[in-house]
Amino acid sequence: MMRGIDLQMLAAANDGVLTGENVAVTGVCIDSRKAVNGDVFVALTGSQLDGHQYIANAAKQGAVAAIVEKIQDISLPQIVVTNSLYALGIIAKVNREAYKGKVVAITGSSGKTSCKNMLAAILEQVGNVCATHGNFNNEIGLPLTVQRFNEHHDYAVLEMGAAKSGDINYLVGIGQPHISAITNINEAHIGGFGSIENTAKTKAEIYKDLPSEGWAIINRDDNFASDWRESLSAQAAKGQLIECALTDSYANVYASDIEQNVEGLRFNAHVRLDGSASQLPIKMNFLGIHNVRNALMAVAMAKALNVSDADIIKGLAVVAPEKGRLCRVAGRNHLQLLDDSYNANPQSMYAAIDVLVSFSGQEKNSIAVLGDMAELGSDAAAMHFNVGQYAALAGVDCIYVVGEFAAQTLAGFNQQNDSETLASSLLAQSFSSQDALITQLLSSECESSVVLVKGSRSAAMDYVVSALDVSSDAINLAITGAK
Repeated sequence: MMRGIDLQMLAAANDGVLTGENVAVTGVCIDSRKAVNGDVFVALTGSQLDGHQYIANAAKQGAVAAIVEKIQDISLPQIVVTNSLYALGIIAKVNREAYKGKVVAITGSSGKTSCKNMLAAILEQVGNVCATHGNFNNEIGLPLTVQRFNEHHDYAVLEMGAAKSGDINYLVGIGQPHISAITNINEAHIGGFGSIENTAKTKAEIYKDLPSEGWAIINRDDNFASDWRESLSAQAAKGQLIECALTDSYANVYASDIEQNVEGLRFNAHVRLDGSASQLPIKMNFLGIHNVRNALMAVAMAKALNVSDADIIKGLAVVAPEKGRLCRVAGRNHLQLLDDSYNANPQSMYAAIDVLVSFSGQEKNSIAVLGDMAELGSDAAAMHFNVGQYAALAGVDCIYVVGEFAAQTLAGFNQQNDSETLASSLLAQSFSSQDALITQLLSSECESSVVLVKGSRSAAMDYVVSALDVSSDAINLAITGAK
């Protein structure tokens, strides 16, 4: 947190009442177990837990004050507010308004975490960076990220997630970015948005209220690019709109000579801004052509911040995918695992299937191990069917499914198999449990295969990866019953 922020300042910003001594605040926490000296503890209330019950423990850990919705019988300074979750956002906003560095915000239906990490790695070549950790991108996580800003940070990179209309608008009000980008729009969380159009409208709120010196980055390949371009005429007139595309040379930033192998990606990034042009040879430890587009978005944001080509190249060379985001993992039974278990939506399923097929070939079988995709609304069954169909068309040798929509995914795969008379070696199976699926993957039938593991967070497909990962000995022994 920035210097000079105290309880009286936070109380005033929240129209709250401070009881007790006014002291300086150096951080914010919502988990009493993680409180440290100087923290203010925000007592959030939910359906399962009430943070007010843990104020004493927070104080014991070093918290100097608490934000509460009702005064507590404890000798600790307290600010009484109407809504502690809303207060968390206001506290972060106070810190943001004191911050003098540059703030970048990234949203999108998929790819935003990878894009955020790529940009952070680039900016770390030229300064100190505060970036979103993990999935701290919602109405709780983003304020916790913003309150970490301090005078030592030259840049801040924020990931903004949304599950319903209005979410991005709220987060932008807290983060107040100088540069905003949308990676793409697809069916992710469409159950909460109601339609793809509402998804796009919500994500586009990230471009709202950009400052006069602000930059907007758009994905020219996206179906909603023309809508964004029209709404960003002011930025375009000032030369502060950058369009990215995978290979479209009309874009300001695009790629050519794309190559992919087991080690990652290589391509040339072409940049045309302010009448000048450059070509950057990029090498990355990422899989999937979709990550080329994520990298191009990161390049565009870096150029808006005047980062040199050399530093962009160095940053992209050192960044690596987070666990569960299309990572290569050595598996038991001589399996080559593609761990993409962190999350899933139809478009990311298609992209991961493409990578799976590209790494199998004649000598290795490809197995798609797929769990459910969540929050897809009334069209969920059809979308799962389409994924199965896509896997068959792409040439996946075998598909193993588990979950509520396993039958639909399997039906799509099998229908395409029948209609196209694909190779008889195609296999499709549904499993009642992940343990049964794991047992099959450890059988001689699957030995030495390339295996994609993917599903939404609620599908917990990371359990499958952990059971097969050769480095997870304790879990492996527990599942196999080995002594």
